[in-house]
Amino acid sequence: MHHAVMAVLMGFLSWSFASAVGAQPADAPAAPQGATASAAPTDQGWPRIFSKGDTVVVMHQPQVDAWEDYARIRFRCALAVTTAKEAPVRWGVLEVAARTLVDAQERQVLLTEPEAEVRFPGIADAEEANLRAIVRDVVPKRSSMVVSLDRVMAYRVGAPAARPVAVNTAPPAIFHSEREAILVSFAGPVRLKPIPGTSLMFAVNTNWDVIYDPAASRYYLLNGQAWLTTEDLLRGPFAPTDRLPADMARLPGDDNWADARAAVPARVLGRAPEVFVSTRPAELIVTEGPAEYSPIEGTGLMYVTNCEAPVLMDSKTRTHYFLAAGRWFAAPSLAGPWAGAPTPLPEGFARIPEQSPVGYVRASVPGTQEAMDAVLLASVPSTATVNRSEMTVNVVYDGPARFKPIEGTTVAYAVNTAYDVFEVERRFYCCHQGVWFSAAAASGPWAVCDAVPVAIYSIPPSSPKHIVTYVYVYDSSPTTVTVGSTAGYSGQFVAATGVVMFGLGVLVAEALDDDCDWCRPGPWWYSYGCGAIYRPQVGGFWCGGYRWYGPYGGAGGGAIYNPHTGAWVRGGYRYGPGGAVAGRAGYNPWTDTYAARVGVATPYGTWTRGVVTRGDAWVRGGTRTTDRGSAGWVETSRGGGAVRVDPRGPGQTTIVRDADGDVYVGKDGKIYKRSEDGGWETRSGDRWERVNAPENRPGDGRAPVSPATTDRRPAPADLDEQARARERGNAGTQRFERSRSAPARPPARRR
Repeated sequence: MHHAVMAVLMGFLSWSFASAVGAQPADAPAAPQGATASAAPTDQGWPRIFSKGDTVVVMHQPQVDAWEDYARIRFRCALAVTTAKEAPVRWGVLEVAARTLVDAQERQVLLTEPEAEVRFPGIADAEEANLRAIVRDVVPKRSSMVVSLDRVMAYRVGAPAARPVAVNTAPPAIFHSEREAILVSFAGPVRLKPIPGTSLMFAVNTNWDVIYDPAASRYYLLNGQAWLTTEDLLRGPFAPTDRLPADMARLPGDDNWADARAAVPARVLGRAPEVFVSTRPAELIVTEGPAEYSPIEGTGLMYVTNCEAPVLMDSKTRTHYFLAAGRWFAAPSLAGPWAGAPTPLPEGFARIPEQSPVGYVRASVPGTQEAMDAVLLASVPSTATVNRSEMTVNVVYDGPARFKPIEGTTVAYAVNTAYDVFEVERRFYCCHQGVWFSAAAASGPWAVCDAVPVAIYSIPPSSPKHIVTYVYVYDSSPTTVTVGSTAGYSGQFVAATGVVMFGLGVLVAEALDDDCDWCRPGPWWYSYGCGAIYRPQVGGFWCGGYRWYGPYGGAGGGAIYNPHTGAWVRGGYRYGPGGAVAGRAGYNPWTDTYAARVGVATPYGTWTRGVVTRGDAWVRGGTRTTDRGSAGWVETSRGGGAVRVDPRGPGQTTIVRDADGDVYVGKDGKIYKRSEDGGWETRSGDRWERVNAPENRPGDGRAPVSPATTDRRPAPADLDEQARARERGNAGTQRFERSRSAPARPPARRR
């Protein structure tokens, strides 16, 4: 191992990969003076070029060989060095092993603690040493880098896929309306609590603002900025009103009631929508008038064009298919009755073009590339390294801690706290914001835990605490612990059908703990009530939003008891896929972090202290321009564009084109290039030679290949798969970058 070269090469790699970093944490350190951090990160092409005078170093796209437990990576790539304008190119091989930390939400992998080796096969020792010195002189020095997760995942290496979960696929209540409508979902029977300082009550188990006036036996529902009223909450009808109880003017002054107070005094704003009320999980299909259809070419399917929900119809059988929370339901018409869709789905589903207006549904069709990609992404943990001495948790109970056994396990969980606290063999464990803590007593003090009892991972899906089984401890040292969580922690589960589904689909409200108001299950328990659709571009589920499902994301949201204050908190937990919603901003229940949309951050994205890897290492790995130099990017159709990085500093960046094209390192250690016709060439001396050239057939238009320029030995068997992996990774990276400016839900189709 050439350690003198190692740090230089990792700096080289950090520029070469230079992948998307996303919005930096508010506490991230500033870039060096005179530098500009990445404001609109991209990762759009290969190879990358570094130059100093006439000396040029080129790195071609890496090939991932292994990703052990998503914690340590090994990859190889081709290097090309030119020392003068007319000098021959010298080709080398770079092999790297490094530790990894993953931010799955931002699709990034941070590489640290590198071990690298560079070889120039077939070159004399003296010249090889000179080439290493050139690399050391030309490329910038860095100790970490950020890479695109899509490029890494494309190689299908790493730990096994996430374990399948027995999810409920029975249909929820599915309503259809041909005009504007809203769905008011309750988590079980309607439950009311007094509003302090008034004679009014409010519903605690819905995401809507529902207020009850006992004196008049009348309910008031806030829809946007207007009130609807009814005497029968479950059956309606609802009518607009500008007359409210007098005590509406005395609603509490905190932020939890801001929307309701803003709508007092009441005003009538247009016609009332159709209101559907359900005390069990439900979904809503709204078409603007009678359904209109458009064919999906080559599939035998049609899709409903005047509806934002994904609704398809089989042209032959006239069967309608509706996708919600990763599950397909079928009915003879939009009016129902709905049942679980037959398996397998009609063959046409797998032929839906990716470019179709409903192409995003492919991620929920078993066997498609998109479905397999979703399962792989759900298996990759978001990880971080935390400092033992700088992190703890303060668990608050409503009275003395009380525990309830989890059936079928040796684990008990605390029922009178909003925290996930467990007792196992007289020791206590708390899972908070993606980190495990332990203590000798239920009251603490709590310390970062470096070993979680195996019994905790036996908590079944039927338990409201099941999601903690997706939070792990990966490594530890005397001062730090490396932790991580997979998609199950945010309610995205791999089903036995081979697709990712949102929530467990639990439909039996009686399974909830009616005596435990502060530990209501999260959105993953219900699945439905917010139009959750998997979007391959961002690798997660997204809500339908305010228009039909309520102001806080739906999916069984509502108020929660806060044992810190002894009061009911409205807006504290408003559920949506990938996070929850408070007010009009994205909110992640694991981090208490606000952002512009649902599905924000990782469980580790907001801590200002205690998390080692969310600080300068992430910034160093992804900053585009520093005092060491500047970088620019170019996107091409086959990755043939190259980026020139000039270490002289900002303003020296140029974009060039590399003539060598798509270059790889074979398992035999040789350098190979993909030809335009799909064949392979290998580097021999100062020229490229064809490997196993295809036979020329009369009239096929190919130029004759001279036997003198053809190496008849076979190319390594894995090269074709390496090329396919590179194409998948490039496409996935570009899709994710484009999605950053896309809306949070599939685009509305023709009205």
